[in-house]
Amino acid sequence: MPEKTLPEKALPVETAPVQAAHGFNWKPIGGWDSTHTHVSSNKLVENYIIDKFYSDWYYNTVLVVGTCFFSWLVARWNMGFVALVLVLLCASSVYRAEFRRFNRNIRDDMTRVVASERLETQAETMDWMNSFLAKFWVIYMPALSEMVLTQAKAILEDAAPGFGIDALTLDEFTLGSKAPTVDSIKSYTKKGPDHVEMDWAFSFRPMDTDNMTKNEIKTKVNPKVALGVRIGKGFVSKSLPILVENMEFVGRMNVKLKLSNNFPHIKMVSVSFLEPPLIDYALKPVGGDTFGLDIMSLIPGLSTFVNTLIHGTLRPMVYAPNSFDVNVEELMAAQAKDAIGCLAITIESATGLQCSDSVGSLDPYFNLYTEKNAAEIVVTDVKADTSSPKWNETKYLLVNSLEQQLCLDCLDSNGVRADKPVGSATFDLRELLQEDVFTGLSARIMDGDKLHGTLSYSLRWYPVQAPEVLEDGTKELPMDSEVGILKLTLHEAAKLDTSVSMVGVLNPYAEIRINSEKVRDCRALKRTNEPSWEESVETLVTSKSGASVTVTVKDNQGKKDRNPVIAEYSGPLDDVLFNLSRGEDWFKCHSSGQIRLSALWKPLAMTGVESATGHLPAVGALRLNIRHAKDMLNLEVVGKVDPYVKVSINGRLLSRTVTIDDCLDPVWNEVLYLPIQTEHQHIALDTFDYQNMTKDRPLGSTAISVGDFMKRGPDGNWLAYEGNEKVITAPLALKNKNKGTIFYSVSFIPTMPVYTRDELTALERAAVKQAEQDEKDAEEQARMEKLYKENPKDYEWYEHVQEDEMIGPKKQSMTFDEVTSFQSGVLSFDITGALLTRLGLFVHFILDDFAFPAYVSARAEGKTLGADSGEAFIRDLQNSKFILRIAKKAEVTSSDDVVCETSFHTLDLLTKGYSKPVDVASNGNSVQVQFELIPSSVVLPASEMAADVGKLQLEVLGAEGLMAADRNGKSDPYVKLFLNNCEVFKSEKVKKTLDPTWNELVTLPIPSRSRSRLLLQVYDWDAMSDDDLLGSAMVDLTQLEALKHVSFSTKLDTQGLVRFKALFAPEYIRPVVGKVSGVGIDLNDVTGAPLKVVSGVADITGGAVGGAAGLVGGAGQKGTSFLKSTFLLKKKDKSVPGSNVSDDSNVSPAVLEANAAMGDPDSELALESDTLKPPAPLNSAVNPRTNYANEVQAARGNSVPPSPHAPTPRSSFNVHRRNVSTTSGASSFAESGVDANGAMPGRVTIVSAQGNFDAGALVVKVSLLSSTKSKDLYKTRAVKAVGGVWKWHESSPFKASVDTTMLITVKENHKFGKNVEVGTASVDLSSVVGRTEDFTVNIGTGSITLNFHYN
Repeated sequence: MPEKTLPEKALPVETAPVQAAHGFNWKPIGGWDSTHTHVSSNKLVENYIIDKFYSDWYYNTVLVVGTCFFSWLVARWNMGFVALVLVLLCASSVYRAEFRRFNRNIRDDMTRVVASERLETQAETMDWMNSFLAKFWVIYMPALSEMVLTQAKAILEDAAPGFGIDALTLDEFTLGSKAPTVDSIKSYTKKGPDHVEMDWAFSFRPMDTDNMTKNEIKTKVNPKVALGVRIGKGFVSKSLPILVENMEFVGRMNVKLKLSNNFPHIKMVSVSFLEPPLIDYALKPVGGDTFGLDIMSLIPGLSTFVNTLIHGTLRPMVYAPNSFDVNVEELMAAQAKDAIGCLAITIESATGLQCSDSVGSLDPYFNLYTEKNAAEIVVTDVKADTSSPKWNETKYLLVNSLEQQLCLDCLDSNGVRADKPVGSATFDLRELLQEDVFTGLSARIMDGDKLHGTLSYSLRWYPVQAPEVLEDGTKELPMDSEVGILKLTLHEAAKLDTSVSMVGVLNPYAEIRINSEKVRDCRALKRTNEPSWEESVETLVTSKSGASVTVTVKDNQGKKDRNPVIAEYSGPLDDVLFNLSRGEDWFKCHSSGQIRLSALWKPLAMTGVESATGHLPAVGALRLNIRHAKDMLNLEVVGKVDPYVKVSINGRLLSRTVTIDDCLDPVWNEVLYLPIQTEHQHIALDTFDYQNMTKDRPLGSTAISVGDFMKRGPDGNWLAYEGNEKVITAPLALKNKNKGTIFYSVSFIPTMPVYTRDELTALERAAVKQAEQDEKDAEEQARMEKLYKENPKDYEWYEHVQEDEMIGPKKQSMTFDEVTSFQSGVLSFDITGALLTRLGLFVHFILDDFAFPAYVSARAEGKTLGADSGEAFIRDLQNSKFILRIAKKAEVTSSDDVVCETSFHTLDLLTKGYSKPVDVASNGNSVQVQFELIPSSVVLPASEMAADVGKLQLEVLGAEGLMAADRNGKSDPYVKLFLNNCEVFKSEKVKKTLDPTWNELVTLPIPSRSRSRLLLQVYDWDAMSDDDLLGSAMVDLTQLEALKHVSFSTKLDTQGLVRFKALFAPEYIRPVVGKVSGVGIDLNDVTGAPLKVVSGVADITGGAVGGAAGLVGGAGQKGTSFLKSTFLLKKKDKSVPGSNVSDDSNVSPAVLEANAAMGDPDSELALESDTLKPPAPLNSAVNPRTNYANEVQAARGNSVPPSPHAPTPRSSFNVHRRNVSTTSGASSFAESGVDANGAMPGRVTIVSAQGNFDAGALVVKVSLLSSTKSKDLYKTRAVKAVGGVWKWHESSPFKASVDTTMLITVKENHKFGKNVEVGTASVDLSSVVGRTEDFTVNIGTGSITLNFHYN
C-alpha cells in the first residue's frame, strides 16, 4: 500500500529565519532550533581552560617533589641547616622563574587572541607608512610632475579646440610638497584563505599645516596646475593662464584582493569608495596668481554643481556597491604573447627550383616559420633529385600575432653537409584579418634579387574561439571542441625522491610530452629539492579526448639520456583539465613526489580540416538517472530556491533538468543518455538556483568519473553495467564546502565493436599500402635469399618476428540492413555545411523527447556553417524523431529564441544520409548531414522505448459504492486527477448519489508510463466547509495496451470503485522551451478539463525523460594501418586465444534505494529495475507494445533489494556489477586487464640488471599472467651494460588483482634478427603489496632490480 502523505494545507509551516526579522542572526547565540546543548559547550570551554591554564600543575608537582628529594638528600648526608637553606633558595628561584613563564604565556596568548579580534573591530594607525610617504614624496613628486608635463604637452600640441583658441599648453603641474596620508586601515581577516579585504581611510590635504614644523611650513609648496590658453594668431595673440590650486581630497576606500597560486599571486583587484569622497579646489580662469579670483567660492552653488557632476559620473563605476575591477591574470596573459590561432599551410608544389651553388638536381624542402617566432620551425618532407617537387603536405603553425610575415624558406638537403639555401618567399599575415582562406597562392622564390623558382601553396586561418560578450555584459563561453591549443604550465615539484643523489641534493630538470611526443625541456635547476620552473608550452592538440600528458622530472647527473627519473606523472588530458577546473592543481606522481600544473584550453573551430580532428567514435552510452537532492543550500531570504541541474562532460554542456519551484529537497527523476568516447571522461552535475532577472546562482556541484562504470572483458570489449537499482549518494560542494546531497543512478550501455565509415576508408587505404609494401618486401626478400645462397659464409641468417604489444577488441563490419535491424545505438552525424536565412544563428539537433539539444553548432559567421560532427543515443530507432531547430541562442530559454523547427523520422534520415550527405531543411534553412549508426550491444527494456511515452485519452465514466459523507446518507462526489503531484483534471460534481456518472473526457500527456504517477482522488463537495476526501487510488498506467480502447475500474482505498475507459497513443512528448516546473511537460496539452497546477510541493516526482544525448565535435576516428616490416625474416601467424567472460558473483547489494513514488524521497520503497537484456535484432525481438506491462511488472518485481546474505544472480550476458557506497559518489568496481576480481592500480619500475648475461644490449618484457590468459604489459628500450650493469629506470602502470603473477623476461637484443631469451622470472603481486623499496630477483645467470608501488 503506498505511503500516505499529508495534504498541502496540513504541511508544517516553516518560519522565516530570525535574521530576517531582527536584522541580526541571533540563532546560533540563542540556540533556537539547535540540536546541541549548552552543557556540552560549557564542558568544552571548561576543558579548554583547564588544559590551557592549569596544565602547569605538572611543573609544580615536579618542583615540590624535587625540593623534598634534595631536602632529604641534605639530611641524609648530614650537611646541616645551611645546605637546607640553599636548597630552599634554589627551589624558590625555580618557582619564581616558572611563575614568570606562566604569566608570560598567558599574557602572550591573550594578546594574540585580542589582536586577531582587534583587526576586525578596530582600525590600525599607519604612522610608519605616512613617515615613509613623507620622505619618499620629496623625491617622487618632482619626477612625477616632469613626467606629466612631458606627456601632456605632446598630447595638447594637436588638441586646439577652435572657437578662437589657437593652442593649449600645460605650463605647470605640481601636487605640492606635502605627501598624502593613510589615516587608518581596517582589515577583515575572516573572508577566506585566498581573499584579502581592507578599508582604507586616506586624505590629501596639502594646505593643512597642523602637523608640520616651522621649517616645513616655510619651505612648503602648494599644489598648482596651470593650463595656458593662447587666443589669436601671430602678433595678435595672447596666452591666458587658467589655474587650479589648493586641491584637497579625502575619502574611504574598500580594497579587495583575490589571491592565486601563480605569479604574480594576485588574481583580481577590486576598488570601491565606501562613500562619496570630499573634493575641494580653487579655480581661477582669469587674472593669474596676482588678480585671479576663485570662481568656485565666488559664484554660489557652482562648487556643489561641479561636485554633483563628478559624483554622478563616478557613482556607477567606483562607488559602493559598484567597484572598479582589475583582472591581473588577464593583463599578464595579454602580455604573454600566447598563440591566438593556428595557421594551416598546404605546400602543394614548386617549379623551376635552382640553386646557384649546386650542380645537378636538388633535394628540396621548406622551412615554415613566422618572423617574430623564428625558433618554432615546421619542416616539410625532402623530395629527392627533382627541381619540380610535389608535396601536397599540410603543416600547422601556431601564430601569436598577425602583424608579421610568414616566411617560407626553401633549402637543398645535402645529407651530412650543411644544407644550402635556395631562396625564400613571404606572406603578409595581416591579410588574414580580411579573409580566413587563401587557395591557389603562387609565390616567387627569391634569393636576393634573383628568381630561383615558383611555389604553389594555400593558407587557412583558424583563430582561437574567444568568449562572446552579450548585451548584458556577460561572457558566453565558446562551444568546446576536440581541436584546440593547449597551454600547459609546469610550476613546481615537491616531495621528490632524493635517494638517487649521493649527497641528498638534486639538480632537477623536467620534460613535458604530449601524446608521447616531447614538446618542452624545462631548464635544469641546481641544488634544490623543491624546484620551481614556471615554464609554459603551447601545442596543437587534434583530439582532446585521446590526448595524454606526461611530465618527467629527472636528476641532472651529466649522463644525458641515462639521468635517473625522480618523478613522473602521466594521465589523460581530460583528467588534467577536469581536475584543474575543480581547483586541484597538484598531481601525484606514479612513483614518488608531486607536481603542480596549470593548463589553458583554447578551442579552435577546426573541424573542417581533413582528418585533423581525430574524433573518437562512441564506445557506449551512460544512462544517468538524476533522482533527487536533499538539504540544498537556501540563498533566499524569503522562501526557498528554485533548483535545477546542469549536466556537462569535460566542460561541455549536454543537458539540464526541469526547474522545481520553491524547494530544498527537489525530486527530478529524469533519465539522460550520454554518449561516451573514453573511460577518462568526467560528468559534472552542477546545481543552480533559477533567477528571472539576473544570472542563475550556483548551489553546489559533484563529479562522476565515467571510468568507475566501464570495464573491458577478456576479449577487449566493453561490458555492460547495470546500476539503475543502485542509488549513489554524493555531496554537493560549493567553495570546498558541502551544501546538500544529490542522489543518482548510473548504467553503462556499450556499443558493438563495429568499424565506422572513416575506419573502413582508412583500412582500405592501409590495405592498398600494405599490398604495395608486401610486394616490395617480397622482392627484397628474394634478393637477400639469393645473396645469402651465393655467399653463405659472408652473411648470417636471422628470423625476425614482429610481436603485437597490445591486442585490442576485434571489430567487424556491418551492412546498412544489419545496422538498422537493432533497436538502439549511437547516432553520429557529420555536418558538411549549412546555409541559413539569417546572420549569427545556431543549429540545434533534438532527438525524441529530450528537452535539451543533442547537438548545438557554433554561432554562424554570416549565413553559413563549416563542417562539424556530433553524436546522440537512440533508444527506439523505429519510432525515433529527429528535430532540426534554428535558434538565435545556443541555450534556448524562451520560444522567442526559436526561429523555426521541423521534425523528421530518424530512420528516414539515416536511410537517405547513410552513404552520402542529405539536405535537412526547415523554412529555407538547409543543413547537409551524413548519418551513421553504431548499434548497441544490449536491448533496452520496454520502459525505455517509445511505447512508454505518449498521450492518454482518459474518459471518467462514473463510480459505484462510494462512501456517504452527508447526513442524508449520500454524497456530492467529484473527481480530481494528479499527474506527478500536479492537478491536471477536475470533474463536475454530481449531487446526492453514491453511484455518480460523469462521462467526462480528458487527454493527458504522459512523459513516462513506468515513472509517472497518476493519482485519483474522489471528494464530497460541501458548500459551507472544506470538501471531504472520499477515497484515493493510484491508476496503473502500465496495464494499458497501446492503441487499444481499454475499460477498467480502480478500487479506492476506502470503499467503492471508479470506472474508466482509456486509449493510450504512444508519442514522444518534449518539454516546453524555457523554465519548466513540476512534471516537466507542457500542461497546456491537457485538454477536456480546467487546469490547476499545485505549486510549492516538495515531493514532485516523475518528470519528463528530459535531457539530451551528448555531442562532440570533430570527424570520425581514422583507422590504423597494420604495416609489417620485413628484413631477412619469415612471417609467423599468431592466434589470439579466446576466453569466456568471467562473472562477478560476489557483489554487494545497494544499501540505498530512492523512492520516486508519492512520498518522502528517502523512504525505502523500491523502484522498478530497468534490467538490460542481451542484444537481439528488432526482427527477432518481442514487440514491446504487446508485452509492455509484463516487462515493467517483471522489472518492478525484481526491484526489491536482495538480502545481504543472499547470492547475487548471475547475468546471462557480458555485464559487470559495482558496489555502491551511500556516502560517496566515487565508488569503483574491480577492474583488471587480466581478471576482474579485486583489481588494484599499481606501477612497476625496471631499475637495472646485473650479472654474467654474456650479452650486449638487453631488453626487458613485462607480462601479466592469470589462470585464464596472459597480457603483455610493457617492453623497455635496448640498453648496453656500463660497468657490468644494465640500467633502465623505466616504469609502466598496470591494474590487476593480487592473485596475478607478473612475468619478467630478459632478452638479448638483435637489431637485424630475433631476440634471444637469456632468462625469466616471476613475481607474485601478493608479495609486493605495500612494498616501496627496490628489491632484486634472480633471473638466468644474473639478477634484475625492480620497484613496485602497488596498494
